[in-house]
Amino acid sequence: MSLARTAGRLAGLLARQGEAPLARAAQQTRGFAAEGGHGHHDSVTHAGLTIHKAASWHVWTGQAFAGVMWFWVFYRFYHDFDHFVYGPAAHLEHEIHEEEHGGEHKEH
Repeated sequence: MSLARTAGRLAGLLARQGEAPLARAAQQTRGFAAEGGHGHHDSVTHAGLTIHKAASWHVWTGQAFAGVMWFWVFYRFYHDFDHFVYGPAAHLEHEIHEEEHGGEHKEH
């Protein structure tokens, strides 16, 4: 059930109980949402719920954050491939092998 339909039913129940001012406010809110409100012309209304088109800066910001996220995922996959595929044992075996052959163990 949509939020607007729920608000309309609540307004009807309150109107029957004599709470007219609150009921009118709920009905006005529903009517405002159904009209699109605030000058959004690219809105879609389905079952009383209006979804407005995102502003261009919202789209650009979302795409930028998505790009940073995927960069980080691929960066970590590139640097930790052995750990992701073989688990922590492969990394530990590599360190033991380096210590046996006299390689210096550097702390990261």
